[in-house]
Parts: sequence; C-alpha cells; structure tokens
Amino acid sequence: MVLAQISLSIGDVTDIVQTIAVVVSLIYVAIQVREGTRAAKGATYQSIITAFAEIESRISQDAEVAGLYGSGQANIDNLNETEKARFNELMYSLFNLYENLHYQYNNKLLEEELWAGWCQNMRDHLAQPGVAAWWKSKNYLYAKSFCKYVNSGKCPRD
Repeated sequence: MVLAQISLSIGDVTDIVQTIAVVVSLIYVAIQVREGTRAAKGATYQSIITAFAEIESRISQDAEVAGLYGSGQANIDNLNETEKARFNELMYSLFNLYENLHYQYNNKLLEEELWAGWCQNMRDHLAQPGVAAWWKSKNYLYAKSFCKYVNSGKCPRD
C-alpha cells in the first residue's frame, strides 16, 4: 500500500514537471514569434525607406527630372508625350510605394503612427492637380482595396 502511494506521488510529480516543461516551451515559442515579428517589421520599414530614398534621389539629383516632376504635378496636360511617360513612371513608383505601405499597414507590419505620416504624404501628392489627374486615369492599376482607401480621402487620425 505504501509503495502504491509512493508510485502515485512520483507519477503526479512527473505529470507536474511535464506540464511545467510544456508551459515553459510555449512561453519560449511566444517570445521567439514576437521577436521574429519585430524583426520583420523592422526589415519591412527599412525596405520602405530605401524605396522612397531611391525615388527622392531620382527627383532631387537630376534638374531635368525635378522640373518634369514639378510641371507634371501642376498640370500633366502641359507635358509632351515623352515627359508624360517619364512622369507616369515617377507616379507609378510613388503609388506602388504607397500601395505597399497600405498593404503592410493592413497586415500589421507597419504601425498606424508610421502609416499616418505616409498617408498624409500621399494626400499631399494627390492635392496637386497633375497628380490627381494622373490618379484618376491610372488607378485601375492598383488593388481595389487600395483605390477605395485612396478615394475615401482619409488617413488615420484625421
């Protein structure tokens, strides 16, 4: 009888140790997942900054492109066919970036605070008559959810 009670006690202890081990393992996995998510968010934002820097560089380091960019923002109809093609490429680059930002925000890889700033930057571009006309003629290239968001005129914290 005493041996049976001892073996049950050892079995109970074993169950408790196994349960603790499982809980510790789950905590460890949760920490690893959180760290992985944090790393993914950091890498995502770094790639966004790099992409935007490349666009800014194209505009700011070439006077001809800067002039084209300014003229196109004011009125896309004043551009000749070659200039329109170049302006289109600049706008595609910008709005591809904005769409990517929106996608990352919707998938919780971009904080609302960061998306709010980028969204306002996009709104500033869309406030330019040439950009607004470009968007109206080219928005079919983008995801419907992004178009709906852009056309809503809203940003977080508005």
